[in-house]
Amino acid sequence: NRTAVIEGESGVTGSLEHYNIVPTVMILKRIRPNIKEILLISEPSITGQAILRDFKAQLSDPSVLSNANIEKLTEFVDVNFENLKRRLLAVNPDKVGVVFIAYYTYRDSSGRPVSYHDIDQWVSDNTSFLDVGTADFNVKNGRLLSLASSGEELGFYVANQLFKALQEEKDPNVFPIRRYIPLQLTFNQEKLVRLKIDLPYEIVSYAQALSELNQ
Repeated sequence: NRTAVIEGESGVTGSLEHYNIVPTVMILKRIRPNIKEILLISEPSITGQAILRDFKAQLSDPSVLSNANIEKLTEFVDVNFENLKRRLLAVNPDKVGVVFIAYYTYRDSSGRPVSYHDIDQWVSDNTSFLDVGTADFNVKNGRLLSLASSGEELGFYVANQLFKALQEEKDPNVFPIRRYIPLQLTFNQEKLVRLKIDLPYEIVSYAQALSELNQ
């Protein structure tokens, strides 16, 4: 995770998320070795653009491109759902892996907001490429996989540290910055079956199936 320095401020408490997209792309390559291009999908929101820049920086590293045998890194930034549909229908599922970063501001042809659930549902019903999200809820709503920090575990960790500090009568305005990265790999079991994908045993043993998430 990244460390934030806030000049002249004190008593700042919270958590800072940083997604490591490289291991996720490496898993995609294990599933479909012929993937040569990674397509990053986002929109013009502040959050979407910040994560897009970060992902591009991670994946543009020459060593990453070489190790993953990725020849092309492309991006699609838009707010029009119809444009997104056309772009995704043009994806070659055998050659391109799709990373969904953010799509909070997409709108339909009438200008009405389109929810991420509706986008996920359309992608699941109309495409067969390997797609990833950046959190477990992405998988619950239709993505193939996610490798990310568990929001629930991270929240418990932050609350626990705060409670300990207060119990020990430490200065509540000063807390150490720590790294806690409980990565969780989650697959959409229904999509694996539909796409007829057989996962290597070492990935299956590590992953958490969608059915377990819903319990």
